[in-house]
Amino acid sequence: MRDLQSTTETAAIENLHPRREFCINSLLPWYSCRKSEFPKRKPRKFGAPKQLNNSVRIKKSVENTKATPSKPKSWSAVVKKHVRVPLTEGVPAAAATTNTSIAPMEKKNANVAFAQLMESFQPDFQPKSVIQPRGFINTGNICFMNSILQALLYCVPFFNLLKLINKTVPYNFEKSTPLIESTTLFSNDFKQQWVEDEEQGDSILPEVVYSSTKGNPRFEILQSGEQEDAEEFLNLFLNELHEEFLNEYKKYQQKKGNKTDEETIKIVNGISDSPENNDDNSGWTEVGKNKKPVIARSATVERSPISQIFGGQLRSTLRVPNQRDSVTLEPFQPLQLDIQADDIHSVTDTLEKMTEPEVLPEWPSSKGNVTATKQMYIESLPPVLILHLKRFFYDIAGGTQKNYKPVAYPADLTIPQSVFSPSIRGTVPTEYSLNAVVYHHGISASGGHYTVDVKQHDGSGWIRIDDTHIHKIRVSDVEIPKAAVETGSYGGSNDKVAYLLFYTRKK
Repeated sequence: MRDLQSTTETAAIENLHPRREFCINSLLPWYSCRKSEFPKRKPRKFGAPKQLNNSVRIKKSVENTKATPSKPKSWSAVVKKHVRVPLTEGVPAAAATTNTSIAPMEKKNANVAFAQLMESFQPDFQPKSVIQPRGFINTGNICFMNSILQALLYCVPFFNLLKLINKTVPYNFEKSTPLIESTTLFSNDFKQQWVEDEEQGDSILPEVVYSSTKGNPRFEILQSGEQEDAEEFLNLFLNELHEEFLNEYKKYQQKKGNKTDEETIKIVNGISDSPENNDDNSGWTEVGKNKKPVIARSATVERSPISQIFGGQLRSTLRVPNQRDSVTLEPFQPLQLDIQADDIHSVTDTLEKMTEPEVLPEWPSSKGNVTATKQMYIESLPPVLILHLKRFFYDIAGGTQKNYKPVAYPADLTIPQSVFSPSIRGTVPTEYSLNAVVYHHGISASGGHYTVDVKQHDGSGWIRIDDTHIHKIRVSDVEIPKAAVETGSYGGSNDKVAYLLFYTRKK
């Protein structure tokens, strides 16, 4: 439960004014929600038109039975099926299209469309437009979900992926991709053209997205109604999107008669815990430091648009005396950064600290216990780099605790060359731009509140979002200078700290 009483906490839905303060999502049919969340509605009666155009003839069925309505063929049709089309010149809409010459819509299976999208997908960094800010109604302890969803929608490559799906993939009637479908439909609720005086749209309830997680075992931990961890929800959300893409592609390959690798290691968050990866005979041999051979292994990560946008890779090297070096390539999403050391004052410090060798005493080997070392480098960076500042740690005396220390981060980040594997230094893009920051408020590690700062797609300005409360801010209100942290002059709130940083690679 929340232990921080914030003035920004919204009232219960049933207490909101039914006409002015509560905006019903047009994509969510009112009859699919609980009665307590919506005011009573009087049924509307639609009478038959008084006069029909004589030039239009309506054929009657021989058996005088009602025709079965056809299924919508596109995403837009799913939305339009809940909207009554007005009559034109006294003619029913269905009859008015009888004599109209319309080119037949190309029938394209959703599964095939998903597979083709996956085979050709490349992250698109080009902002197509600016989206109108909208607040999300907090129905009780879901600020952690609201903040993550806002941060993702203001991530240009991810938002462009949703628009690409909306444009190229027909509606999936098999309901095998519920989270992809609901997130794509929800992105249509954000206007890309609006009146200049209308700075923000009405607040909405993202029920169309959150309802798709209900009944999913992966999201079972979120069904308790208590405050949860935003970083954990981010991982669950991206992993489920990733899996839905992979499942569609595997079905596509099976329909084509192609064999799928049944022994492919299925991983959660991109990391395999299969014991086969620890076998000294597995992996391949590559040339390492001083031209010495090393044994390299890699966790299996299948390719999807999600992994192409958010997935990076780490190189972990284990050095044991009198043995070949062992290299393991491990995926990450997001990148976990330890901030506990006293000499860490900035994000750059955490990255450089990550590459320092770790001493492993009493390491078992064929010649008894020895002292080994483990060193970590970045092997590849994703287009969207999410940095997780590990604020919460376990103390044997007090349990889970929160670290309040300020950590500096710039609006424009340059990744130091020293954190990359020696073989790729100078060959990878290192310039990133900050586009979202998720904050944790409160003194408790098991509760508190989440808010988010986001940058508009075209970089025109920053917006601070606290559930339904939105206002513009400056970039200086977002970034934290390293000098201010080192000198102790940073005047930020003690209980409000940056938790997740979303950086997008520059062109």
